[in-house]
Amino acid sequence: DEKDKFTIVAKDVSHYCSKYSGPELFLKVQERIKSWANFLKPTRTGLSHSEFVGFLGELYTISKLFMKWHLPSDVIRFWIGPEGKKQDITLNSIAVEVKTTISGDPRTIKISSVEQLECVTKSLYLMHIVANPSDSESGVSLEILFQECLEALSHDMNAETLFLQKTSKLYGKASESQLSDLFSILSISLFDVNEDFPFITRNEIKEGISAVQYEVLISALKEFEVTKSIEEIIKNG
Repeated sequence: DEKDKFTIVAKDVSHYCSKYSGPELFLKVQERIKSWANFLKPTRTGLSHSEFVGFLGELYTISKLFMKWHLPSDVIRFWIGPEGKKQDITLNSIAVEVKTTISGDPRTIKISSVEQLECVTKSLYLMHIVANPSDSESGVSLEILFQECLEALSHDMNAETLFLQKTSKLYGKASESQLSDLFSILSISLFDVNEDFPFITRNEIKEGISAVQYEVLISALKEFEVTKSIEEIIKNG
């Protein structure tokens, strides 16, 4: 297992750093190896509640929804949330921001930055997933979703490496219980983030404010729910 991990990391570092030279190459190699730290030696210290439910929702979205209609290797490239980009998934002319709540959480959706609902594609959608702890064998867990993605990518080493790199920080930090706890998906809603959607724009923020976080009432989003099926939007992109 350790030899396999070393092979994956060595290949990724070599590919990622091939465009650099001199002192910059040395720094980029160090930086890239550090980004694999939780993959090489998982800490299992536990994710925060928001990290956990967010990661669960994103893995569910890519494995159960996007990989159903697109090549798994393409889906991993579409999935840019772990890279700190504005939205979680960008596909051709659409972008999807995934928000997940556990049944019993406050009936709001947390927006962590002004840029998160800033449209950079033709259409931007906010996907809201509601999950509930489950004892059912049909439930999903972080580990189940993670392994499903690996299985789907098993014939494409480059895509598999990219997936492992994107997930290593959160998956390596997740506790054993967070990996194995089962959840059932109660509902999935998709909202059109148009100009009337309740969000804060950069133009509304006064100079001197460096960051903004806010919450949107789920009850206020009903009029923005899309009439097309989620599958149709994902399939046609």
